[in-house]
Amino acid sequence: MRSLSRKSKKSKKKEKVMRLRLTLGEERGYTIPELLQDYLLRNPEVEFAGYRIRHPLTPIPTIFVRSKDPQKALSRALSQIETDLSAFKKAFEEAVKSYKAKKRKRRT
Repeated sequence: MRSLSRKSKKSKKKEKVMRLRLTLGEERGYTIPELLQDYLLRNPEVEFAGYRIRHPLTPIPTIFVRSKDPQKALSRALSQIETDLSAFKKAFEEAVKSYKAKKRKRRT
């Protein structure tokens, strides 16, 4: 069985585990926790990141993060998500403007 750990077994540094219950209001499901897990695992200081949804009828995710400083890792992941989403939004809006301009040229 393959281990998910990134550290050697001889490491003496104590890792903290943070459990975070994520309540997203009406938007529940797997999308946000999956995105958050992906960005957390990009951080080399994060040893483990995962989530669990106890039951599909009440899809409230619980996020698990194991790191030296889980709160810092979570904050960093959220800021990276925000940066990437704003860059995506800008690129999308430029593509829509370009498409509309080409469409106008075809009509004339």
